[in-house]
Amino acid sequence: MGDLKPYKITGRISYNSSPVSGAKIQIATTETFSKSDGYFTISGEYSDIFNLIVYKDGFSTYITLPFHSQNNIKSNIGVIELSPLKSSLDQSISQLQSLPPSSLKSIVASKTTFETFQQKKLNNILLTLQFTLLPVILKMIAEFGISNIKQAISKNITTPNVCPTKEQLDKLLSRKNKLVKQLNTTYKVISAASTASNITLGIIAGLEAALAASAIIPIPSPPGVSIASNKLDQQIKKYRKIVTSISVTLNVIKEILSNILQYLSILDQYVQHCYPDAEQERVSAKLTALTQQQSQQLSPVVTNVNGFEMGVETEDTTKSLKRRRAIAKNAQGIVMLKGEWSFSSVDQILIDELVFYIQQNDLKAY
Repeated sequence: MGDLKPYKITGRISYNSSPVSGAKIQIATTETFSKSDGYFTISGEYSDIFNLIVYKDGFSTYITLPFHSQNNIKSNIGVIELSPLKSSLDQSISQLQSLPPSSLKSIVASKTTFETFQQKKLNNILLTLQFTLLPVILKMIAEFGISNIKQAISKNITTPNVCPTKEQLDKLLSRKNKLVKQLNTTYKVISAASTASNITLGIIAGLEAALAASAIIPIPSPPGVSIASNKLDQQIKKYRKIVTSISVTLNVIKEILSNILQYLSILDQYVQHCYPDAEQERVSAKLTALTQQQSQQLSPVVTNVNGFEMGVETEDTTKSLKRRRAIAKNAQGIVMLKGEWSFSSVDQILIDELVFYIQQNDLKAY
């Protein structure tokens, strides 16, 4: 903590270039309100950099650092243009539903992913989580005046901007508890799919052992042995596609679930702030543990497939948020295939997608 220094900041709040009156401007515990012409002045003392936050019913919360690049405070923040809560919420939902784009695209578009009963169940869970439950949670959080959940997390906004009425909170809690129950049922399906995948891995191991045994037979081998070997090889490829597909889907589900549980935790904090005695349904400990596991794999990490050496590269950019993608090299180290850029931080998701593409199209590096 340094010495206290005075600050005095002026600015104007507007919407569609028209002044907004009654907007609350807050810095730490100091607050003021915009006047009828939209202008405001706020002053106090500070020892470290701080956020200037603007609240107004019906609008998305606005957060900014009122400093120049040299950490010199701005005396005039200029015009702050507010966004309607609904349009900001719709934009936030749209952005979150698009992640991870390459994973969702490969799962939904591929016919191979629908070959097994467990896979169909997983696809339904993934789409329900991403396009039904996620928007529901974000809309509930928006009832507390928070429309941009990523901003709320990055700025560590642990208390809501507004508190709904008790009647509104009771209705919200009823919806939230039903949602949690629905989430808890997903664990059984995910667990069953994991078990099915492990069984399939056992089948693959058995087929590979049989294929290896057939290769020991002296040449010339009987015609029947050659035909049987080809069938074994085809079966191995088929089961590998199924396992890879399930693995990709499970990893995407875990990633989406991790985000949803984080948003639910924030929602719990807001509810407790506004309604301390509320009874809230709890997320299954098993489901929470599942999302906290570090890139848990259904099979060993694939590093070589059909002669391709698999790896991951990071985008060469000056942006702070860098995308990553899987790559496949031949024996000479030349990159032959590249996956789609993704913001996913899990290597196995990226690698599994490219492996899935290679095996679907039976590509060879030699």
